[in-house]
Amino acid sequence: MVPDRGSFESLVSFAGLRPGNTVAYSTGLATGEALQGIAVKARTLDEARAAKTEATHRFGVLASVVGVGITRIGDGFGLKINLSEQPKVALPTEVGGVPVLVEVVGPIRKR
Repeated sequence: MVPDRGSFESLVSFAGLRPGNTVAYSTGLATGEALQGIAVKARTLDEARAAKTEATHRFGVLASVVGVGITRIGDGFGLKINLSEQPKVALPTEVGGVPVLVEVVGPIRKR
């Protein structure tokens, strides 16, 4: 049974996600190529830049964020949030109208 797209916990449970797995929360899919073929409203680079600061604050209180960046999504841009571990609460699917791609990358360590 496929989980409800709005439920992060059911998606994580269904997908059996581990660090390194990519989750496109804005679409409810769980693959590295989750946004291919999905209609995501393209945003400009300036819109993504403007949403980055707000995303840093919003995600910082909800999850263990280790990085916030800008990534290509479809024909436009979106935000990429890197987490050290799976969050325990549902995360926003967009910030300021900009789609969000979240990846659990694990803890960041010095090499």
